[in-house]
Amino acid sequence: MINIQRILELNKQFKSNDNSWTLWKFKWTDHWSFWILEKEWKIMLSAPHSVNHIRDNEIKGVDLMTWAIALFLWEMLNIPVIYSKSFLVWDPNHDNYEDSEYKQFLLDYVKRNWIKMLIDIHGMSITRDSLIDLGTWWEWNPNLCWNIDILDCFIISFEKSFKNYAEKKIITVNKYFKSEYANTISSFIANNTKLPSLQIEINWELRDEKRTEDTEKLIIALSNAIEKVNIQI
Repeated sequence: MINIQRILELNKQFKSNDNSWTLWKFKWTDHWSFWILEKEWKIMLSAPHSVNHIRDNEIKGVDLMTWAIALFLWEMLNIPVIYSKSFLVWDPNHDNYEDSEYKQFLLDYVKRNWIKMLIDIHGMSITRDSLIDLGTWWEWNPNLCWNIDILDCFIISFEKSFKNYAEKKIITVNKYFKSEYANTISSFIANNTKLPSLQIEINWELRDEKRTEDTEKLIIALSNAIEKVNIQI
């Protein structure tokens, strides 16, 4: 069983400061704009838009609930997580390596801890016609190092969890967010480590606090897929 109230509690922490969760109470550190939570599994989860952020000198809105989802999976499974914790930072999924503290520490962590796969989660608009859009760059899945089995694990898991969902398509692949640009996190990690990396865009319908049943199905789908892939890689 998924403790949906725990997810809502985690999400409330970020909402309490207008989704700009600057942690003034914490000691200033070398990586004050983000946090890495360690665990032993070799699949890592990234939530770079867990707070409001800045792109091209404009504030961009948070991908609501992505931080709570990431932290809940960190508690539930055994996967390390990196997430943004302050809006006083540029966009980790847009900036180049030299300007992105998030990318610098992520790449170092992946290399030092022998991480075997990265999953980068984001939120997409309710106007999209699918619940989930998986970004692998293009149809031959170069960001997954051409590993079709990993992609199939996520597709099958989401289709099983939402098999009776009639309002939208369950899964699209590389339709809205391909993660084809060099500075997107999953493409950056794949290119610089030769490890499979997957960008997952989650429709607002699955991140709406009023639709807890759908959020629960999302967590089940993600956790099942991650557990299966962890055995394979």
